[in-house]
Amino acid sequence: MPVASIISGITDALTAVVGDYGLYAVFLLMALDAVFPAASEAVMVYGGAIAAGAFPGQDVQLFGWTLEPGLEAYLGIALAGTIGYTLGAMGGWWIGLRGGRPYLERHGRWLHLNAEKLDKADRWFERWEDWAVFLGRLTPLVRSFVSIPAGVFEVPFRRYTILTFFGSAI
Repeated sequence: MPVASIISGITDALTAVVGDYGLYAVFLLMALDAVFPAASEAVMVYGGAIAAGAFPGQDVQLFGWTLEPGLEAYLGIALAGTIGYTLGAMGGWWIGLRGGRPYLERHGRWLHLNAEKLDKADRWFERWEDWAVFLGRLTPLVRSFVSIPAGVFEVPFRRYTILTFFGSAI
């Protein structure tokens, strides 16, 4: 199966979920994306299009209330994405802290990590700790691989959470 077909299928599935479940889907998909890549760019772009009223019959709803298309719906989507992402990132940090380096050495292959890459990441976090978290959140694909290593390398939780919140909000 061609890669383009796979990507198209994933995008179709994500847009269907966001279209059907709106804010809740954005929240959950962004929480997942904080630890494993879940196409956050597609989720937020499609969520923004729904918020703008680009798709007839698709509204942004929160607990039964329909948010007005435009600024109100946009803020709802943005907050759902930011809060979901931040909570997911906090969970990833906790997994990294509890599992530590042995966890990554055992299960790192799922994240394409080996001992050499872990050593490099350790030096990078040691040198660029705050910037690694903040700029990592702004960088596509990289953003999904910051949470667990930040916990493993014991980035202070409060500072990590603040940097994650603002980086993901941008």
